[in-house]
Amino acid sequence: MRRIGSVEKRPVDAWTIATSHRIDDRIGKRTLPEWLAHLDHVVLKIPPLRDRGDDIQLLADYFLPQSCREMGTSLKVLTPDARRILARHTWPGNVRELRNIIERAVILSERREIGPEDFPKGM
Repeated sequence: MRRIGSVEKRPVDAWTIATSHRIDDRIGKRTLPEWLAHLDHVVLKIPPLRDRGDDIQLLADYFLPQSCREMGTSLKVLTPDARRILARHTWPGNVRELRNIIERAVILSERREIGPEDFPKGM
């Protein structure tokens, strides 16, 4: 690498982390295989949340007290029925969707226990 205005090349130790659920091969003049050749050195494949079983409950148990603190409410708990609903959901939005649903339930529930009625309809 050269600094702007310099003629001296300097070694650089850097990582590039790229993520996408879709790679558009029309970007630039490179073809998809050329893009992958540059990015395909270390690939971390993380399965979707719906395929990670117990992670749903672990993440819900992490987000719940965090959301309660952020919202300034007393600590709430998930009912067994609420946990079953979370386990059955397909999680198209992955972890971000789970966090948003937990935050929403903390905000809307007036009770200490969060149940299925505190989740969006259709879950």
